[in-house]
Amino acid sequence: RQIDMDAAFYRRVVKPLSHPLVAFCFDFRAEAPPIKPSSATLRFTVTAEGKANAVVFWFEMPLGAAGVISTAPAAALPQNASRFALGQALQFMPPARVRAK
Repeated sequence: RQIDMDAAFYRRVVKPLSHPLVAFCFDFRAEAPPIKPSSATLRFTVTAEGKANAVVFWFEMPLGAAGVISTAPAAALPQNASRFALGQALQFMPPARVRAK
């Protein structure tokens, strides 16, 4: 599902429960090896108490000296990045209560 974490509705109903972390990296340069299917287990550090029931994804694309374009929400936008207004992707998961340690 496509969302925009900077829209008023999502700022009211979505509560970040961890800091962002990198899920996947792809290299689209011509000389890079082909991208192959893969999987990874991600370990999040919980920063706030709540019910975790979804993960929000976005991408950042380094463009060398031209900087970075990103679809990150404003709160997670890298300093040198330009916002590419496609929004983020939301993937629901089984709900779990979490709390910061």
